[in-house]
Amino acid sequence: MKDAFVIKAGISEPEPITPKGKNGFTLREAQKIVGGYVEMVYFQNPKYPDMVMIANDSGAINGSALNVTAGAIAGQFIFGDVILCHHSLFE
Repeated sequence: MKDAFVIKAGISEPEPITPKGKNGFTLREAQKIVGGYVEMVYFQNPKYPDMVMIANDSGAINGSALNVTAGAIAGQFIFGDVILCHHSLFE
Protein backbone atom coordinates (compact mmCIF):
# COMPACT_ATOMS: atom_id res chain seq x y z
CA MET A 1 0.00 0.00 0.00
CA LYS A 2 1.15 3.53 -0.69
CA ASP A 3 2.13 5.97 2.06
CA ALA A 4 -0.44 7.97 3.99
CA PHE A 5 -0.02 10.42 6.85
CA VAL A 6 -2.14 12.51 9.17
CA ILE A 7 -0.87 16.01 9.90
CA LYS A 8 -2.38 17.55 13.03
CA ALA A 9 -3.10 21.28 13.16
CA GLY A 10 -0.34 23.53 14.45
CA ILE A 11 3.25 22.57 13.82
CA SER A 12 3.57 18.81 13.79
CA GLU A 13 5.37 16.06 11.96
CA PRO A 14 3.33 13.90 9.57
CA GLU A 15 2.34 10.68 11.36
CA PRO A 16 1.89 7.45 9.35
CA ILE A 17 -1.69 6.23 9.11
CA THR A 18 -3.23 3.14 7.53
CA PRO A 19 -6.61 3.42 5.81
CA LYS A 20 -9.28 1.09 7.15
CA GLY A 21 -10.82 0.52 3.71
CA LYS A 22 -9.35 -2.23 1.57
CA ASN A 23 -8.60 0.21 -1.27
CA GLY A 24 -7.94 3.36 0.74
CA PHE A 25 -9.77 5.89 2.87
CA THR A 26 -13.56 5.82 2.78
CA LEU A 27 -15.48 9.08 2.86
CA ARG A 28 -16.71 8.42 6.39
CA GLU A 29 -13.21 7.61 7.64
CA ALA A 30 -11.75 10.75 6.06
CA GLN A 31 -14.55 12.90 7.52
CA LYS A 32 -13.86 11.51 10.99
CA ILE A 33 -10.13 12.26 10.74
CA VAL A 34 -10.52 15.84 9.45
CA GLY A 35 -13.58 16.63 11.57
CA GLY A 36 -16.19 17.40 8.93
CA TYR A 37 -16.92 17.50 5.22
CA VAL A 38 -13.85 16.90 3.12
CA GLU A 39 -12.12 18.93 0.47
CA MET A 40 -9.33 17.68 -1.78
CA VAL A 41 -6.31 19.99 -1.77
CA TYR A 42 -4.18 19.54 -4.86
CA PHE A 43 -0.63 20.87 -4.84
CA GLN A 44 2.72 20.43 -6.51
CA ASN A 45 5.67 19.57 -4.30
CA PRO A 46 8.54 17.43 -5.62
CA LYS A 47 8.97 15.89 -2.16
CA TYR A 48 5.42 14.53 -2.34
CA PRO A 49 4.74 13.46 -5.95
CA ASP A 50 1.22 12.30 -6.79
CA MET A 51 -0.03 13.12 -3.30
CA VAL A 52 -3.05 15.13 -2.23
CA MET A 53 -4.38 16.45 1.04
CA ILE A 54 -7.80 15.68 2.36
CA ALA A 55 -8.86 18.60 4.55
CA ASN A 56 -11.97 19.92 6.29
CA ASP A 57 -13.73 22.09 3.70
CA SER A 58 -14.82 24.55 6.40
CA GLY A 59 -11.59 24.60 8.38
CA ALA A 60 -10.88 28.25 7.63
CA ILE A 61 -14.29 29.44 8.85
CA ASN A 62 -15.10 27.04 11.69
CA GLY A 63 -12.26 28.09 13.98
CA SER A 64 -9.82 25.28 13.20
CA ALA A 65 -6.22 26.06 14.00
CA LEU A 66 -3.76 26.88 11.25
CA ASN A 67 -1.86 23.78 10.10
CA VAL A 68 1.61 25.19 9.54
CA THR A 69 3.17 21.91 8.41
CA ALA A 70 0.45 21.11 5.87
CA GLY A 71 0.51 24.70 4.63
CA ALA A 72 4.26 24.54 4.04
CA ILE A 73 3.86 21.34 2.02
CA ALA A 74 0.93 22.62 -0.05
CA GLY A 75 2.10 26.21 -0.43
CA GLN A 76 -1.20 27.63 0.84
CA PHE A 77 -3.05 28.22 4.10
CA ILE A 78 -4.48 24.98 5.51
CA PHE A 79 -6.62 24.79 8.67
CA GLY A 80 -7.29 21.78 10.87
CA ASP A 81 -6.06 18.21 10.70
CA VAL A 82 -5.41 16.77 7.24
CA ILE A 83 -4.65 13.47 5.56
CA LEU A 84 -1.68 13.49 3.19
CA CYS A 85 -1.82 10.51 0.86
CA HIS A 86 -1.34 9.25 -2.67
CA HIS A 87 -4.32 10.30 -4.78
CA SER A 88 -5.32 6.66 -5.34
CA LEU A 89 -5.98 6.09 -1.61
CA PHE A 90 -9.25 8.02 -1.46
CA GLU A 91 -12.20 5.85 -2.50
